[in-house]
Amino acid sequence: MTSNIAESMNAVLVYARYLPVTTLLEYAHALLQRWFYERQIYASSRETILTDYGENKMHTIENFSRIHSITPIYHHELEVSNGLKRVRVNSNARTCGCKDGHLWNVNKYTLCSPAYTLQTLINAYAEPVYPLGDDEDWIIPDDFVDRKVEPPKYVPRVGQCQTV
Repeated sequence: MTSNIAESMNAVLVYARYLPVTTLLEYAHALLQRWFYERQIYASSRETILTDYGENKMHTIENFSRIHSITPIYHHELEVSNGLKRVRVNSNARTCGCKDGHLWNVNKYTLCSPAYTLQTLINAYAEPVYPLGDDEDWIIPDDFVDRKVEPPKYVPRVGQCQTV
């Protein structure tokens, strides 16, 4: 599935687009109803703080940090290098040459954006998508005007198609 909602909907509705408009809308509604239910169940069954995407990003960063080479300098001083930059770290004074010394004893999950947390996922799918029900049971407002909607006029173009 893509990150663009229009592309995602086009991909899943590729065959339903040939249906009549009302059937297409009912199909899309049923699809959204199923998606919301599945994601609510998924989010409530998770045991971690982050979503799968956030966990995968965290593991990627952790794996990337393993390529850092650590060279001891003195009792509590180390030199950390990633091949491009060398930084001196003092574990006793909790200082770092990269100016990120404030990150000592910080939970790794607090460094993630709230967008990747499970609570955000739960909040996104908190509202249920109710079924439409029978059209006889629908409450129609008094100012509703029933009118027939015609398809747009098709005017064929004259001449040959030109390619640029």
